[in-house]
Amino acid sequence: MSELTSSTSVEISEIFPTICGEGFEHGIAAVFVRTSRCGVGCVYCDSTYTFSAGKFLSIGEIVEEVLRAEKVGRDSGVIPLDSRNVFITGGEPVIAKNIDGLIKELKSVGFKIMFQTSARLFRPEVFDLVDYLSVDVKGPSAKLKEDVLKKCLENVEKIYFQYVLSPDFNQGVQFKFNIDDDSDYDFFLNWARVHKHASIYIQPLAPPYGEKLDQSTYIDKYRWLLFELCMDHHEEIEEVSRLRRNPLSGLYRMEKEYLPIQVGYQDHKLDSCNKEEYEIRSGKRFTVDEEKEHE
Repeated sequence: MSELTSSTSVEISEIFPTICGEGFEHGIAAVFVRTSRCGVGCVYCDSTYTFSAGKFLSIGEIVEEVLRAEKVGRDSGVIPLDSRNVFITGGEPVIAKNIDGLIKELKSVGFKIMFQTSARLFRPEVFDLVDYLSVDVKGPSAKLKEDVLKKCLENVEKIYFQYVLSPDFNQGVQFKFNIDDDSDYDFFLNWARVHKHASIYIQPLAPPYGEKLDQSTYIDKYRWLLFELCMDHHEEIEEVSRLRRNPLSGLYRMEKEYLPIQVGYQDHKLDSCNKEEYEIRSGKRFTVDEEKEHE
């Protein structure tokens, strides 16, 4: 193990195997590495527990924990043998110190890296390393401070121009929108009309962390979102079946150009189920509230 790997640390909230519950990656098995701290402050955040201090682990310790989580995921049937994915999320992982070093080390042992960001910072030295970049584009319902929202949207533009329009573009990039009401929907639609080459995933807004999901209300919001798209572009929507866990989705066409916009939803049952499964099977799920046990 290199000196950098053993001595450089990253602040971590939790690590566990799971199945991704939203986005184009919905249904993909991965080990989640969730960093601490954010600095964005969406009012609807479903992981506010990451805002506070986490636990500093060396890059070597994190890789070791990821490998152990992967093994538990395989033993429990959550992670297939041919799947080697790490999903780095937060919090806001782009602000985490030494996150680029962690990504390099995870890739060196064979993992593909999916990376989620609200574009709080524009860090090409990080984005260049990942295999798949998921960008949360914040709309009105996030109720961000004006200066934070301005900076996030500026960085989203930089990501679009550098990683989507660039002739050297070779990574997967999605732009994800949470839709709560007409203002969010209008914001998304206006953005989509300008950014015609973006792969876009839209979903109804789920309740904040700690609040119970009302399934019927959420389904009604999902149907409303599909209805709005169909009413606006009823000749441009094709219903397609994508994944068993997410049967309703759309391929959105605009101005005779294919613009892939999938209408999906957040499946919190996937995450929570697998967190519990991991805890039961390993007895060692890492969180900031529990000291890591060693075999």
